[in-house]
Amino acid sequence: MENKDVEFYLPKRPRLKDFLYKGPFAYFLTLCTHKQFPYFTDRKIFELVLPILKETASSYFFVLYAYCFMPDHLHLL
Repeated sequence: MENKDVEFYLPKRPRLKDFLYKGPFAYFLTLCTHKQFPYFTDRKIFELVLPILKETASSYFFVLYAYCFMPDHLHLL
């Protein structure tokens, strides 16, 4: 079943052909907000998201080395 009310933008993601992307490596992620809405200009949302992000990283055995909240996206290392 397809939901016509939801639009998704999936950018082209370059991937190394012979790399499994599993194991003890450093990863740089960019997470974008829905329809590029500037959610992270609201400090309350930032304060809500950051603890969840840290807890989720820990539960999946990731180390969150650095993060940068921008108005409509988030960078993680």
